[in-house]
Amino acid sequence: TAYVNGKSVDNKNLSTTVEEAYNDYLERRFNYFVGKTYGLNEHNEAKNVIASLDKWVRLFGNEKISAITAKSILDYFESNYKDNRAKTYNHHLQYFKSFFNWCCREEIAYLTKSPAKTLVYKPEAWEEPKYMKPDDVLALFRLLEQHKSEHPEYLAYAIVNFFCGCRAIETQRMASDPDAAKINLEEEFVRVVKAKGHQYGKIPRAFQLHPTAVKWINSFDFESALSKVNGSKTQIELYKFAKSNGIPIFRNCGRHTFITYHVAAYGNPAITQAMVGTGGKMLANNYRGLATKKDGEAFFNILPSC
Repeated sequence: TAYVNGKSVDNKNLSTTVEEAYNDYLERRFNYFVGKTYGLNEHNEAKNVIASLDKWVRLFGNEKISAITAKSILDYFESNYKDNRAKTYNHHLQYFKSFFNWCCREEIAYLTKSPAKTLVYKPEAWEEPKYMKPDDVLALFRLLEQHKSEHPEYLAYAIVNFFCGCRAIETQRMASDPDAAKINLEEEFVRVVKAKGHQYGKIPRAFQLHPTAVKWINSFDFESALSKVNGSKTQIELYKFAKSNGIPIFRNCGRHTFITYHVAAYGNPAITQAMVGTGGKMLANNYRGLATKKDGEAFFNILPSC
């Protein structure tokens, strides 16, 4: 046993490499075995971790985890993220901090102190949340209607995203895991069990479907179409299809657009918050006053052509 900063650490832990600690992190936290498969419930979170840490691990994988310093991490960030937006820089730094904090946990004990602890996030300039205009949403849904015989899953995905306000991962889970989220068509409500943060104790949420969502769901074989949604692949293909037809779609636009227009149309942020599962402060700071009541009503008047 060795002593570092007044704490005992096994010698074998001091000799653990960055790559060994990283692989252990993925396996224990996400049930992800390198070269094999993702655990079902943490699929997207594991992908985010890998997207942030994998390149760094390839560079420093043979180094001992105990030899990593704050300066070496900062130098890496300066080389790779210096010209990125502050939000992107902070996003990656958050995953580094989480990894090193995990390495310091008593039952793990690869480290006694995180080398990323003193690294600071960059200040983020205020940016208005983006959302789609009603005419663009109308064009999107008319396009998806026209092609629903070829790609019914595109329309099903868009309905859940744009007119239920569900997150992308919630929509994807709804299609593949009946215990994660479900739309009750008979009673016209949604119950989201495995929402963002469910693995940390966040309770499920349930809400009534908006009448616009009900009309779209009843306009075709929705349940069959939803079952064809293939994880993030469907989202990627849908976005690519829309852009190729001149529709200005962007990441997370469905949920952001729903929240913006629901607050605008009905003026009751507490109800919107209960539907989408976001914090009240975030809702007030980011969505209130963005769009007019007229635009909100126009959005919810986008109905099936049939």
